[in-house]
Amino acid sequence: MLKNICFFFLAILLFACSSEPTILTSQGYKVVIDKDVAAEKSQETDFVYFDLKIFDDKDSLLQSYENAPEPLVIQIAEGGVSKDAPNPVMETIALLGAGDHASLIIPTDSIPNATPEMLKSSFVKYKIVATEVIDQATFEAKMEAERQEAERGSMEIKAREEEEQAKAKALVQNYIDGKYKGDIQTDEESGLKYIILEKGEGETGKPGQVVEANYFGYLTDGTPFDNNYKYGRPFNVNLGRGGVIPGWEIGLTKLRKNDKALLIIPSELAYGERGSPPIIPPNSELIFYMEILNVFY
Repeated sequence: MLKNICFFFLAILLFACSSEPTILTSQGYKVVIDKDVAAEKSQETDFVYFDLKIFDDKDSLLQSYENAPEPLVIQIAEGGVSKDAPNPVMETIALLGAGDHASLIIPTDSIPNATPEMLKSSFVKYKIVATEVIDQATFEAKMEAERQEAERGSMEIKAREEEEQAKAKALVQNYIDGKYKGDIQTDEESGLKYIILEKGEGETGKPGQVVEANYFGYLTDGTPFDNNYKYGRPFNVNLGRGGVIPGWEIGLTKLRKNDKALLIIPSELAYGERGSPPIIPPNSELIFYMEILNVFY
């Protein structure tokens, strides 16, 4: 389901003469309309779906949300300028109709929490494409249909838990029995070990990206303690955010889309001396079977 739908106020000022329509946001940032094809623009209370890519001052791609786990969407709110929390990205999106493109240029020193890559550039360019504009009633109907579909999908995943647990447990037991000795790789810096059981494709995960995975966790005696199937959905990890144990943060940067692997995580990269009562004892090495479903760039 879509989360954290943003509500905001629209504000624009017409700016200089140019070969392309140029606008200033309420904070004075430059917006260029790169493609103007929509006969009808978004209206108050409409929902706008959009793609977003972020470039530096040399037009090198810094971030892309085209392949995000969930589509990006905002609602155009009623009213005028948001003086309390103006958001230039949202103001730009509010100018567009379906199929329109725009570029928003913001000096790097005006960006809160700018990444190290951004700080190397004098400005950052947000390239925005409005992909769909729908009214509130249509959006609510769409959300209800997605909710029902997600519920059906969740039930299907939960129904597979026992079958998938048996497969994962057999692979973990092979490791415990020493059958993968020649396949073990080690991250020298951290001591984490990993075994690629089936190789996927693409690049490994990097900080700032989202990795979607199925997983099963085991103690070194083969005792299972957690998996995502019982929750009825794959597990998403925002790499570099510190939302999971360090062993996952490191291990997932070794894996690609469609990889199937075992992560053998030493205690200091897991739950350490405290463990995670009542199942994970103190100083426990952990084994995770991982299936990487996607890496979102």
